[in-house]
Amino acid sequence: LERLMQVQRKKAVVFLISDLMDKDFDKALRAVSQRHDLIVINILDAMEQELPNDLPPMYMVDAETGKKAFLKHNKTNHEQFSERSKDFIEANKKLCISAGADLITLRTDEDLVSALMRFFTKRELRR
Repeated sequence: LERLMQVQRKKAVVFLISDLMDKDFDKALRAVSQRHDLIVINILDAMEQELPNDLPPMYMVDAETGKKAFLKHNKTNHEQFSERSKDFIEANKKLCISAGADLITLRTDEDLVSALMRFFTKRELRR
């Protein structure tokens, strides 16, 4: 986003396609949204929102930090995971609203064309 602000001086429609799993990008998001028409497309994998019930216990490794954790599947863990996912989505929604950016949340298991058409139809009606 910082690089975009350096190279794109004229107002433009900007699409940010991301999982939004980064930290401390809110300042840059606001800056881009103030200068440009920013549409954030948050891509979510269905497994990032709710774990399947039939997963065996497993070790997981964070691809960015290398941190390892043992994950044992039970009702409490599933509920906590689902709640964290909902909190994450809501926090990103609030961030985009406060930054003045539009947000489209897309799941990898849904029809992307239909979801985009719904968004742009609603967006057109707002204008």
